[in-house]
Amino acid sequence: MVILLSDLITPDLLLMTRFKLLFVPLFELLFVLLFELVFRLLFVSLMRILPCATIELLSFNS
Repeated sequence: MVILLSDLITPDLLLMTRFKLLFVPLFELLFVLLFELVFRLLFVSLMRILPCATIELLSFNS
């Protein structure tokens, strides 16, 4: 008895693999862009806060 590969692959499975191939890179790209945006916003806000904090600490110490 010979089982063909086309018999094993149902249309649902084919649709799911197409869905994965199409949407998984898209979701990864969106996740990376969102992570980078959040990281940049945090970094910029820290860079704005830190000089003020260090200046206040230096003036407080003297």
